[in-house]
Amino acid sequence: MGKRGEETFNGKAELLDYIYSVYTGLTFKTENYIKENDFIIELGQITSRGNEAKTSDYCDVWRFKDGMISQVRSFVI
Repeated sequence: MGKRGEETFNGKAELLDYIYSVYTGLTFKTENYIKENDFIIELGQITSRGNEAKTSDYCDVWRFKDGMISQVRSFVI
């Protein structure tokens, strides 16, 4: 199970459904990632499509516990 504020996702399918619904119109390009103990840090660029394409840098920090996602933090600059 993973939590995002008030929401709980049971299993990969529910989490992926949520991700696809929220990130419509966005493209992610992973440039690098770092694995250390229970963490994966993903660095890349995110591009939004609209009237004009806008590209920003992003960093996602994934924490795992007992082989499951226990926390995700995302930063967009």
